[in-house]
Amino acid sequence: MDESNGEGWWWLSYAVPGECRGVCIVYAPDMVSAVATAARKGISPGGQVVGFLIPPPDSMGMEPDRLYHPDEIPEDARGESLKVGRQ
Repeated sequence: MDESNGEGWWWLSYAVPGECRGVCIVYAPDMVSAVATAARKGISPGGQVVGFLIPPPDSMGMEPDRLYHPDEIPEDARGESLKVGRQ
């Protein structure tokens, strides 16, 4: 599946070199719209962004439409946010 397309819940991880700035989850028709939605809602901390489709956020114990500081990300979902640091 092309991870830049598809309507659904988007996991957006933001980073600057050496630092994860946070994660947010938004519902959008595609990646470009997800990034724009996060910015419009004021939950984008800036920096480089990596995004991919995920199951509904409540299945991971997370809420949509808010910025999570790296320390706030539930342990079960932490592997997803750390993908930014590995790329």
